[in-house]
Amino acid sequence: MPSLTLTSKNLTALRLGAIVVAAASTEDGARLVVGKDFPTALRAQVEESAAALGITGAADEVRRVPSGGHLAVPVLVITGLGAKTDSYSPETLRRAAGAAVRELTGTTTVGVALPAARRSRCSTPTPWAHLDIAGPSFNEGSPHGYTPASVTNLMNHNT
Repeated sequence: MPSLTLTSKNLTALRLGAIVVAAASTEDGARLVVGKDFPTALRAQVEESAAALGITGAADEVRRVPSGGHLAVPVLVITGLGAKTDSYSPETLRRAAGAAVRELTGTTTVGVALPAARRSRCSTPTPWAHLDIAGPSFNEGSPHGYTPASVTNLMNHNT
């Protein structure tokens, strides 16, 4: 049964099969949308090689690249968010997470390090996150019904 663990550990210390990060498209090419703990050298290598690697940052785009020893994981999975903005909607992040996860079939452990969604209109005083990954991923065929093409629900709130 799949499990979900939230952690505040530094990204470089996570020992997993793969880590998913986001890229956004700009006029100057793809740019990674990552936190301050992401290795600067790896970011520079990926951004400088983005065009040659086929990374544009387009929505629903997914590319796998080696981490080159900059992370404790062997594979960095880059999922596109579309045009670069100051914040991303929960729907954009849900679609990006879903696109990446679909490409990782058979990977036993995956870290997802996507940016927080833009603030919702709710008045919850405590930051929260909800990731619904159960159900449709276990659909093994007819007559079970429609299987969505991405995670079914991703919401978060940061104060």
